[in-house]
Amino acid sequence: VIVKARDDLRQEQFAAQLLRMAARILEDARVPVVLRTYDVVATGPDAGLIEALPDAMSLDALRRSDGGSANLLDFFYRRFGAGPELARARANFVESLAPACVLSYLLQIKDRHNGNILLDAAGRLAHVDFGYLLASSPGGNLGFEAAPFKLTAEFLDVVGPDYRRFRDLCVRVFLALRAERHKLLLLAEMTVSGCDHLPCFDGRPRETIDALRRRFKPKLSDRQVRAFVHGLIDKSTNNWRTHAYDRYQRVCVGIF
Repeated sequence: VIVKARDDLRQEQFAAQLLRMAARILEDARVPVVLRTYDVVATGPDAGLIEALPDAMSLDALRRSDGGSANLLDFFYRRFGAGPELARARANFVESLAPACVLSYLLQIKDRHNGNILLDAAGRLAHVDFGYLLASSPGGNLGFEAAPFKLTAEFLDVVGPDYRRFRDLCVRVFLALRAERHKLLLLAEMTVSGCDHLPCFDGRPRETIDALRRRFKPKLSDRQVRAFVHGLIDKSTNNWRTHAYDRYQRVCVGIF
């Protein structure tokens, strides 16, 4: 575990609870995806424990290990070769990318630079550090990360021949979470009742919950939801704002 001091982990714990609930929903619905989750325990208002994800490193660390120029697909070829092991790793990547994308949109997870995205030894993607979600984002309301989720050309290179499956899994993930949205909404409402001061509510807890509810598109038919999710994917694909945010992080913060 990672021991944190002088750091309020209550929002991190809330985000971890939402993701764990989402993982259970997807497992119960038998959607063939993998959502890597980890536990966070706030032991007080300024301390706590974070479970470490084993056999995983950030995309930033991956690039640094190769002098800052490593391409993700090249890494997959070096790590997994060009045979069945590569195909399995690509499938793992797709099965972890789909739920990460959908939940990034539903929960409005921001600050998705390459220091907050991890890759494990099997090729699965995982998101960490949820300092910005729901109603909060870096830079306030400036909208630096306006794309529904992070879907770069580099990610799509790894997805490769599984692109159609990736799109289908995104739809299935969205439909499964929408069908059980009351579980996620109830968890958010319970958190508001005791911790409505969290930054993710931005001083507007009721409006934030209502916005979360609307993002599930409860009034749309399943067919309309399919078209909506495909639209999210198209809008996110190699979005220039995502590229600009990554460039800002590299130039100003030093995150590759």
